Amino acid sequence: MISSDQNEFQEIRENVKAEINELRIGDRKGFRATLVEHERGEHIEADINEALDLCDAYVLLIGNHYSETTEEEFTKILPKGASLMVYRFNTRQYVSATEKENQTKFMRRIMDRGIRIRAYDSPYTRETRLIEAITSDLGILVEQSTHDITKIRKIAKH
Repeated sequence: MISSDQNEFQEIRENVKAEINELRIGDRKGFRATLVEHERGEHIEADINEALDLCDAYVLLIGNHYSETTEEEFTKILPKGASLMVYRFNTRQYVSATEKENQTKFMRRIMDRGIRIRAYDSPYTRETRLIEAITSDLGILVEQSTHDITKIRKIAKH
């Protein structure tokens, strides 16, 4: 699942999803990218919960805008055992001091859980670099998962 503030990173989320599908990163483990942002109405929360239940890897994009909904999603995914990948990308958009403080607190809560946030804050960092990092990390995750499955199968044979 690819998550962020709904109004921030829409194009990046769609590009990451397209890249995952184009590169067929998940073919070996059955990954597919899930975005529920195009959905509206009363069913969206159920769709988010279903996506979280099915999620093997949770990609969180943190920008300048704080989203209580995104933090709730993050909190819900923690006990589910999904692999967590968190990225900070500074969009250089103006936000209020309160929103900036809320976002900083959210990032602190993430780091306090021992979760690393990969930062792409340089004004010279392009969105393509962020997308490359995400797809590379997902590729590594798929390879590790495949290796773990192979080890389990070998142990089960003996």
